[in-house]
Amino acid sequence: MLILGASILDENAPAPYRSAARVGRAPVSECKMQQGDMNREIGRRIRLARENHAGISREEMARRLGISRPSVANIENGNQNVTVYQVFEFAERLGVDPFALIPFPQKEAGSRNLSDLLPANADAKLREWVDAL
Repeated sequence: MLILGASILDENAPAPYRSAARVGRAPVSECKMQQGDMNREIGRRIRLARENHAGISREEMARRLGISRPSVANIENGNQNVTVYQVFEFAERLGVDPFALIPFPQKEAGSRNLSDLLPANADAKLREWVDAL
């Protein structure tokens, strides 16, 4: 399975949706994504993975998933809600990590880390692991 990095999926994403895998993820309370924006970004990532990694057509993607080509087009264009299950189905059929298809907002300067919620005497390795989530 290939994990697509920021250079493949994120170069054209709006700033809040660029991959946060290497810079940390914002706590959920700080996420400011709207449903439509989320759908468009997931669809964009699916399309990029389909075209650039798998090198298949929408018709072939639809065949692999057992859905119609217009449904694939609607998902890729952000016009159709995508369930978590569907994201994992797309990822499996495309041979990519499912988390490469999900946008995680970057932490804004000064935002708290998730590890800040741990007790003050928490182990440093635990703090590092929690912040990597």
